[in-house]
Amino acid sequence: MSSIYDDLSAALSGEPAQEISKRIGVSEDQAANGVKAALPMLLGALSRNAAQPGGEDAILAALDRDHDGSILDDIGGVAGGKYDGDGDAILGHMLGGNRANAESQMAQFAGMDRQSMQKLLMMLAPLILGWLAKRKGGGGGGGNGGGLGDILKREERDSRERGGGGLGDILTDILSGGAGGSAEPKSKMPGCMSLLGGLLGKGRR
Repeated sequence: MSSIYDDLSAALSGEPAQEISKRIGVSEDQAANGVKAALPMLLGALSRNAAQPGGEDAILAALDRDHDGSILDDIGGVAGGKYDGDGDAILGHMLGGNRANAESQMAQFAGMDRQSMQKLLMMLAPLILGWLAKRKGGGGGGGNGGGLGDILKREERDSRERGGGGLGDILTDILSGGAGGSAEPKSKMPGCMSLLGGLLGKGRR
């Protein structure tokens, strides 16, 4: 069974890659490096949110109610910025007060400026939720055991391993709220995820 790394790397190759790189103002190689760096970071943030009391249930409810994976069939719309508003809201609740630090460190790793990375992250965030909705709907987690939390941990680990040398320490720092960032307090996570579900209720994705 393919991973999110494989599926999104394939979906964002070719013409979409050209459009994305042009839109965010970087080369295709830089955009590809940005995807490699950003996927495990976003999956890790979502995994940590899911691990909070009530967090996984809140994410599952949002996926069941508002997401069916159809965004994966609209990669052109993603590349063109159609879902940037949703992506911006998702990032705010995934990363909390650590968002600026995460964007800066990911940008440095990928060799681009923070604004370009911010645009790329806004594209990737709704794609990740769409992929999770599709995988969950197809029973993707059952065969290997566990639910959404296990899927997230497995996919984060796989994408970390394939994201390139030196990425692991950076991600650990970001996800722990280091290097000047401040992670969202754990006590707020369930509420954030509930709000996340509401923000994503703009149609099936």
